[in-house]
Amino acid sequence: MFGAFDPELVGIVGLNRELSIKTAHKTRLWGLHVRPVHRGCGLGRSLVEAAIGFARSLEGVGFVQLSVSERAEVASALYESLGFVTWGVEPAALRFDGANVAERHMQLVLLSGAA
Repeated sequence: MFGAFDPELVGIVGLNRELSIKTAHKTRLWGLHVRPVHRGCGLGRSLVEAAIGFARSLEGVGFVQLSVSERAEVASALYESLGFVTWGVEPAALRFDGANVAERHMQLVLLSGAA
């Protein structure tokens, strides 16, 4: 978990490494949230960059993966600006207010030749 404080917690993101020997080359970014009053000043970018930096420090990790709602256009743009690419879209992955919402699956390659 990575957090941003001012002085209380105002932003957070998690990173999880796969445990199976067959999938330990992947990490999963999850739970990015910045309090609305603190948005727009780069905290989300800093949190994701910290998580990516940590993933790079883990031996054998070649990928950071995430999923993002199709409705989260600002988050998708942030991830794309950091080099994440969409590798698939899951229709009806989420249900929100009675409506199906697709989710984009994205990946950042950390090691050359990993993809």
